[in-house]
Amino acid sequence: AAMPSLHFGWSLWCGVVVAVLAPRWWMKALGLLHPLLTVTAIVATANHWVLDAAGGALVVGGGFALGYALIGPRGIATGTGEVGRPPAQRTPRTEEQPVTSG
Repeated sequence: AAMPSLHFGWSLWCGVVVAVLAPRWWMKALGLLHPLLTVTAIVATANHWVLDAAGGALVVGGGFALGYALIGPRGIATGTGEVGRPPAQRTPRTEEQPVTSG
């Protein structure tokens, strides 16, 4: 029942998302430190084996790959053809700009 370790999988997902979206390098480093500390804790307390954590990483990697395959990079669809740009960097749509499905 402990395979895969979704304790590690969840912390890895959180760490990767923080590392990608955080604006400062030290925030990115803290995000990546979270899965490292989690895998250390689950192995040291004998709640999971190292292979369980590897299975959790495969599940998360598969989820990221499936998301990329289905909705593309960053998955942000704005209705203006500006896929992948954060909301603050999008250009406002005017009446002259047609809506595209990008």
